Amino acid sequence: MMNKKRTPHIFRRIVIPLLLLIFSLIGLRLLWSTYFDVQEPARIEQGLLDLRDGDSGREGLMPLDGEWLFYPEVYYTYEDLAEADQALAQTIQVPGNWKHALPDNQSFGYGTYRLTILLEPGEQELALWVQRLQAAARLEINGEVLAAYGRLGQHAADYVPERTPFLVRFLPDASRLELLIQVANFDDPYTGGILRSLYLGDADILTTQRGISTEQQKFIFLLLVLHSVYTLIMYGFNRQQRGTLIFSLLTLVTALIVVTDHDGLLTHWLPINFTWMVKLKTITYALFSFFLLLFARRLDRSSARSRLFRGYAMALAGYVALIIMAPVGAVYHLMNYRLTDLFYIAPIIVSLAVFIRMAVRRQPDAIYLLIAATSSISSAVWGIIHTVRGGTPEYYPLDMIAAIISFSIFWFRKYFRTLDEVRELNIRLQREDRQKDQFLANTAHELRTPLHGMISLAQQAATKETPQASPDDVQSLHLIVSIGRRMAQLVEDLQDLALIKANRIALRQEWLSVSATISGVIDMLRFMLEDKPIRLTTEIADPQLRVWADERRLVQILFNLLHNAIKFTERGTITMYAGVEGNRVVLRVSDTGVGMREEQLQRIFEPYTQGDVEAQRSQGLGLGLHIVKQLVELHGGSIIASSSLGEGTAFDISLPTPAEQDAGRRHKPAVAPLLIETPDIPQVAATELAASEPEPGEGAAILVVDDDPVNLKVLRKMLEDSAAVLTTVTSAREALVQLEARRWDLLIADVMMPEMSGYALSQAVRQHYSAAELPILLLTARSAAADIYAGFQAGATDYVTKPVDVVELRHRIASLIQLKRSVDERLRIEAAYLQAQIQPHFFLNSLNAIMALGDFDIQRMQRLADALITYLQTSYHFINTKELVPLQHELELSRSYLYIEQERFGDRLQVVWEGDEDLPLQIPPLSIQPLIENAVRHGLLKRIKGGRLCIRIIREGDRATISVIDDGVGMTAAQIEEVLAWPRKSAEGKGIGLSNTNQRLKQLYGQGLRIATQPGEGTTVSFDVLLDA
Repeated sequence: MMNKKRTPHIFRRIVIPLLLLIFSLIGLRLLWSTYFDVQEPARIEQGLLDLRDGDSGREGLMPLDGEWLFYPEVYYTYEDLAEADQALAQTIQVPGNWKHALPDNQSFGYGTYRLTILLEPGEQELALWVQRLQAAARLEINGEVLAAYGRLGQHAADYVPERTPFLVRFLPDASRLELLIQVANFDDPYTGGILRSLYLGDADILTTQRGISTEQQKFIFLLLVLHSVYTLIMYGFNRQQRGTLIFSLLTLVTALIVVTDHDGLLTHWLPINFTWMVKLKTITYALFSFFLLLFARRLDRSSARSRLFRGYAMALAGYVALIIMAPVGAVYHLMNYRLTDLFYIAPIIVSLAVFIRMAVRRQPDAIYLLIAATSSISSAVWGIIHTVRGGTPEYYPLDMIAAIISFSIFWFRKYFRTLDEVRELNIRLQREDRQKDQFLANTAHELRTPLHGMISLAQQAATKETPQASPDDVQSLHLIVSIGRRMAQLVEDLQDLALIKANRIALRQEWLSVSATISGVIDMLRFMLEDKPIRLTTEIADPQLRVWADERRLVQILFNLLHNAIKFTERGTITMYAGVEGNRVVLRVSDTGVGMREEQLQRIFEPYTQGDVEAQRSQGLGLGLHIVKQLVELHGGSIIASSSLGEGTAFDISLPTPAEQDAGRRHKPAVAPLLIETPDIPQVAATELAASEPEPGEGAAILVVDDDPVNLKVLRKMLEDSAAVLTTVTSAREALVQLEARRWDLLIADVMMPEMSGYALSQAVRQHYSAAELPILLLTARSAAADIYAGFQAGATDYVTKPVDVVELRHRIASLIQLKRSVDERLRIEAAYLQAQIQPHFFLNSLNAIMALGDFDIQRMQRLADALITYLQTSYHFINTKELVPLQHELELSRSYLYIEQERFGDRLQVVWEGDEDLPLQIPPLSIQPLIENAVRHGLLKRIKGGRLCIRIIREGDRATISVIDDGVGMTAAQIEEVLAWPRKSAEGKGIGLSNTNQRLKQLYGQGLRIATQPGEGTTVSFDVLLDA
């Protein structure tokens, strides 16, 4: 049923136009051939052409086809004809292959063609048009050499091939002309000699016709190159349209075909020899078919990649590589076996089939592609006919022009069709944009009522005097009002945008004091400066300066600009300037903040634009600056933004004043600029809390980082009843500085912060602290799974989404702090427990030493027994379960241990004590003795002769450095990594070891053990401890 419906369409829309096109192309070619007056070939027999009778053929192109005389294997000149061996002469058909006239029936060789022409006496200048001589030639008439191409030779090594069509003019000086053409061929194993017709005629006529043919080739070449260039430019604008790139390559290859075939114009422009000209011509024909097929497949949306096409492409690549690398003789073998025709004709036929299928399926404008393909095939078929059977010498451009026009029509129609689609899409998008604006306006309207109700209730509760309300409660209510107002501002922005687009904003302009307006705006935003090292200054040229504006809208303009300046300035200066330039009032808000790149500056006033990624994390809508610009323009003014990345941003507002206004009312005489500064506001730092900081273990130290001061205040209110000590900072950089200054139990960070996000901060923290050493709690308004995964991947311990529930936040904070303290407690208990597990071999060896001394030295035995008792008492002492112990307690344990080991090993163990042992230090229990034991057992005693152990305690400023130095066997980097690894897989037989000690030091001081070692030279293990105040 479907086929019956398609048949009329195929016949009417495809078959009939295609037949008309074919007949038109054939008719045009026949008409073209009649334009060039090519006569019937003259009668040439036995090398003689007699033009003495009749017209003599001088008014048109006379092909010199017929029986010429040929002298194989000899070069004859005009002077040689008198003595020439006529027995060598034989007749040969011109044009034609000389293969059968040469010895051994081969095409390699050389010889001389001879034609005698008899003319009527006259002074008319003649011309000879030569198309193709294979492959080096020399032409002379009556002894005068008129043309020579290449170099003749009797062997392949002696000759240089060159194949260039040419035209020679001459004035006959006699009624008998001896035309001699010497030809050599040692490249083409299949054909040689005069392969195309030679044309004789009037010199002016032949020159004109050849000039027309050459100019047509140049015109077509230029036209194709221009098509290639502009489609390449189109591809550069939109690289997703691969079809334009393929078409550009297709037209470029077609242009190369034009200048490599026929008259070979490329050899006149570039120094290309005969070999590469043959190869280039062969390659360009194959590439033309390839790009045509690739273009067809690209346009046919139903064509998918197939193995057959990939195989064809690979075969073509091999074919091209073979032509490039092989000698020219191999190329002629490929031609002889029709492999070149296969790579040329077959893809064109497939392309035509694809275009026909596109037309059958009624794809837009497929008929033009079909016309272009048919014209290309017509040109290819006639080119093959011309090559095999010969033809007129002039270049025929109409097939190629038809193909170019068809392709151009296809591209233009596609462009205009795409333009119409874009226009329709634009209309639809504008309609949807209006619907979006209406939706946002409706949403803002619905939010406005309950939001203002909440603000009103909070304000009422804050101003109502009740005995139950404390000052802190009132402050909390004011904070609710502040947050509500910020939300209301977002709602107002949405409503203002809707009003601006609907042209429904009416200004109520009046004379306003610029100084008062600026002062009010600063007071509205002063709270944002509380935790930022920013100096806000105002420069007003005239305190009495007035401006004609709508007060509400002017406040809105300045509020948005100053709010942005504070938000994107970490430290430095924000300046608000007001002055007069000409008859305009100029307001300028400048800052030393992060600045913007040039491309961001160009679109900063567009709606929903927020600049770079960090600006987009500010949780705004990106409407503020767009609304500012619209409001300024409603006042008849203008706004200009200037910025440098990393240096700051400035916004200049220029507002007009009514022409009839009195200058005295606008301002008074200028006075010195008034500089108004806000007092420098110190940062919240850990030092501020030093006086009230509890004893270690009494309160958790929490560091909170958020770029929004309001959020920091909210968190403080939420946690004010807890025993935790909060320190707040407003940037991730400040947080990293605070982390290095002291120990912390928890880090709370907002995810969306400028310069460094919470993710980046977590990654930076995890480079120095594990999750057990410092938990991280991230706060964010986004709760998508991908965001949560990103947080955990960055190193966060827990995640809380905004708006934060107070109960949830407190429980999570308590859990994380309890987790960290449990880890700390585990380390202390583990150290005490492991120290209590006296190694059996150490205890037995000590007893054996005591028993041995009892036989000959009772006093030494007594001292050794006392040392063992001291060692045991100190190891089991309950004080080891505390966080810190006096330095003397740890030294007593260390001395008793070393005394026992010295008694056992004698001179193998030498101990030196250096520094001040009476420093007022509180250090972690069991922190020095494990280092000494490790140095003795695994360092010194690994050597047969033993070694020297030094315990050094040195004061350096507000801290002391404790070092255990030995000259034992040392450690490798792998061994250091192994002994510090935590958690350990097993503690069995390893005592406390370095891992536990290192972790406890990091928990207390933020830094663990420092190990400097060299295998075979010894080891130094040290750590720092703060001195007691």
